[in-house]
Amino acid sequence: MLQRGALILGAWLALSLPARAATELPAGEFLTDTVDLRSLGMGEGGVAVAAGAGAVSVNPAALNAVEKHHAYFTHAFEHTGMGTDYASYGLTYKSHHAGLSYQHVGYSSTMGTDDAGNKTVDVSPSDTAYGFAYGTKLGGVDLGVMLKFVYSKIVDTASAMTWDLGGQYKLGEDWAFGLAAQNLGGDMKFEQVNDPLPLRVAAGLGWKPMPDWLIVLDMVNPVYSASYVALGSEYTIKVSDWGALSLRLGANSRTPELKALSGIKAGFGFRFKGLDVDYALNPAGELGQGHHVGMGFRFDWPGWK
Repeated sequence: MLQRGALILGAWLALSLPARAATELPAGEFLTDTVDLRSLGMGEGGVAVAAGAGAVSVNPAALNAVEKHHAYFTHAFEHTGMGTDYASYGLTYKSHHAGLSYQHVGYSSTMGTDDAGNKTVDVSPSDTAYGFAYGTKLGGVDLGVMLKFVYSKIVDTASAMTWDLGGQYKLGEDWAFGLAAQNLGGDMKFEQVNDPLPLRVAAGLGWKPMPDWLIVLDMVNPVYSASYVALGSEYTIKVSDWGALSLRLGANSRTPELKALSGIKAGFGFRFKGLDVDYALNPAGELGQGHHVGMGFRFDWPGWK
């Protein structure tokens, strides 16, 4: 009961955090990209139901859903020449869950200039994050923590260390509650200027009105930008005893400035025994559309308990 109360109190306090002045812009915005394709297909919601090694970016407590070993890989064909790669791995030993993650974003090359505006050399910006996660259950609550090392390169490079924390709790058979805080602490320093990382907190609910139908609702409060809501759904069609097809649809109010239905997301996932294949469509208004593909492997090693 104490752990559940702490989770709910944490959600209330987190969502009460005031947004800071717009003049204090964060660095490392790529850390807020949704790289778990199940969540992305449901409108970027799912803090309460995130599950598996690939979902630690949504809520590190998702690591507790790894039964033995789980590897997950995604690639995003983004708009404006961007490309994102993500890889994660999780394992379970008794009541302990450990995971690793890697995220890399590459941007289109641009011509560099000096202080006088003269052209210099081509610049190829990039962002990279390495994550080390741990999860366990305490008093019926799934808990998770992830330490991240972040590197950004424009012309010069900058680095930072930050933390993610999360928890999930099942409210009976049909309901679940989740809370996650991302990018706690850490600054990126470019040219003697320290920019904070994009701290944000999220609380969410998951509801199953039917065994194969899931609805999620998240409230997300970024400290350096406006709060937004994400609403999504997943319907799973079982294919015999060896596979299932999941259809996903959702929307959020995160980027109203992009218009053109940019908040609507969609996707699907197919599971065949230990293999997962995912796809998500991520419209970005006038910037174009992002296409995300992913593959996961759930497996066991002989002798591993």
